Amino acid sequence: MKFRKIVAMATAAAAAGNLVANPSVLGGGISQTVNAVTVSDYTYEITPLLEPFNEFFYLKTDNPDPESFRIIDKDSVYADSDETAVLEAEEAIFSDVEYEDETTWRVNGGYIFYSGVTDGGEVVVQEVKSRDYWGDPDEWGDTDIKLTLPKLSDYLDYLVDTYGKGNTFFEKLSNIQSGLSEICLYSGSYIRGDVVRAEDYWALSNSPHIDQKLYILSPYTRNDNKPLFASYLYPYIADSLGFPSIMASAAGKLDSTAEIKQSETSHADVNITFNGETHTYGGQGNGKGQGLSEDKITKFFKFDGTDNLTLENLKAILDGYSKVEMENDIPQTDNLTWSKVTKSVGSGEWVSLLGITSVFGMSSDKAFTYLYKADDDNSYSSSDSGVGGSLYWGYGSLGTPSNVWVDGRYINNHEVFEPGAKFEDHPTASILLKLPDVPTITYKNIGSNYNPDTGKYVTYEITKLTESEQTIKYEYSTEKDCWETYFVMPVTESLNRKVPVEEMVEQGILDKKYLDMLTLTREEVEKLGVDRNTNNVPTAGLIYDGTAPAGTSYELNVGDVNLDGERDMKDIAALEQYLNNSDKKFVFENVSDTNHDNRLNNKDLALLEQFLNGYNVNLQ
Repeated sequence: MKFRKIVAMATAAAAAGNLVANPSVLGGGISQTVNAVTVSDYTYEITPLLEPFNEFFYLKTDNPDPESFRIIDKDSVYADSDETAVLEAEEAIFSDVEYEDETTWRVNGGYIFYSGVTDGGEVVVQEVKSRDYWGDPDEWGDTDIKLTLPKLSDYLDYLVDTYGKGNTFFEKLSNIQSGLSEICLYSGSYIRGDVVRAEDYWALSNSPHIDQKLYILSPYTRNDNKPLFASYLYPYIADSLGFPSIMASAAGKLDSTAEIKQSETSHADVNITFNGETHTYGGQGNGKGQGLSEDKITKFFKFDGTDNLTLENLKAILDGYSKVEMENDIPQTDNLTWSKVTKSVGSGEWVSLLGITSVFGMSSDKAFTYLYKADDDNSYSSSDSGVGGSLYWGYGSLGTPSNVWVDGRYINNHEVFEPGAKFEDHPTASILLKLPDVPTITYKNIGSNYNPDTGKYVTYEITKLTESEQTIKYEYSTEKDCWETYFVMPVTESLNRKVPVEEMVEQGILDKKYLDMLTLTREEVEKLGVDRNTNNVPTAGLIYDGTAPAGTSYELNVGDVNLDGERDMKDIAALEQYLNNSDKKFVFENVSDTNHDNRLNNKDLALLEQFLNGYNVNLQ
């Protein structure tokens, strides 16, 4: 317990005439057995705030010290085997709660209590018997005060009991998903704090999700965001990770023998197998919360009997907050947009970016990917709201490779260069090549015309064919055992189709010379050596990792082992760590092999040390 809180509660107790002086509690020291108040001198009434959910409660009491007591449920079905279910004061300060005293979390004649692990019935008020060096309780004891709660359940049991109707396992689970989809929100709202610039530059990052692309990261953040009680109180707020997690838990609740496996293609789905049958469940909540200004609060919680809390009206409050129009107060003078990225990378460039390795934002030291402009002025999709809608050459504003070989390196399903990957590990991955004289087709829509000879709708007319340097994507065809590229052309006003080069040649739109250019046989792929640079970092490209203005050119030098743009003692340390135990730290061969003998050993370390000590050593 923080010293500020101790003093505040001691002051409140003194004002009530119940303070027992205890310097060791206020200043630290050995465990003490003296409380600022006598718990049994006060009255206590407890009421669930959102029945039948077991999370938040209104505890009405005249006890001025909310940390002098707690409540326990000694026989709850939700308690772990080695502990009892505890209900205690909620310490967060909510902007939409009317407080009598924020320093002691006191609301109208009592406190907000939180549990999540009681199932109702008889509960017991306990008092502090001793406190530790910091003033936190380290021993509790029962009082004679017993309270009664109605039967309560956690959010999962409520979900299963309310919606899990049906004759079969999957019928019940599908009904649970339907019910959850109706009541679940993607996120709650909050009161936004002041905008501060935490980093120097805008940046890009990849996504930890296998089915998502790159993110633009702002250097701005907010200080002192404040929570809303409406968001805390509503039990069904789940994003695209939380929703499938709830469904997995529901499946286990229905039958513990159900097998649950995360989908390999969608982060928002889980595959659930029962009695040899597998179904996919998942998704995310509805809408999206946002940061609000305090003047946008429409509901203040007063705990005076007028709050009328139900799932329906809480959801209505949060839905209303998500629709409030808030001015974007993030400075945009030097903002990064996808159109700026597309323009910078042109026909194709390696870029350094922040490598996100978990959904919580953890980053690797540095990551690289290959980006390219994937359209011309007649593209269907060109928007600053996100990455272009397609990875195919000819459509989409930005090429964001995934499961692709490019320049002798493999870019994995998280859109970043994966050092050490071999062709035999990914023998059917796509291949990117930057080539001159690639055909570019300009066309116009001519309406939906059905061609009975081909059985296809044609809604375009080729108006011009030019040649330019392009980065093109070859996709593997299992049927043909080759890699071929496509044009994405309109079929109807709302539908596009991938048209193989072979078909364009057959239609007379393209010359036969392009068929060979835009098709790769297995023999040709093997000659390319698609994994030839698998341990070599791209030494030239553009910076989008937040270490310099976005789009700045970089060029790494031999000896820059840690890839920070400098050659210094940090590089010595990185190379030493690798040589002492290569499992601890991966280093790229082409910037660490200082003597260019295609081996990494102490000779490279010695040469780098000589260079840094001023000897006339040419690392290039």
